Amino acid sequence: MKNISTGILLFIASYSAFADMVTLAQIDVNNDGKISKLEAAKDTELKKNFSELDKNRDGYLSRVELAG
Repeated sequence: MKNISTGILLFIASYSAFADMVTLAQIDVNNDGKISKLEAAKDTELKKNFSELDKNRDGYLSRVELAG
């Protein structure tokens, strides 16, 4: 049972990471690995929360910042 639970958790974590990469890839139109304010403007939630998510205040959202 423990192995099944571990497998399910790993699947969920992998799927979540994959979904994040797909979203990043869709929004990061210049493929620089980060999301600018201009790119974020295409997504209502990112646009609304950009300043809060941009922890280092560099004007871009990295994978780390998006992961929370």
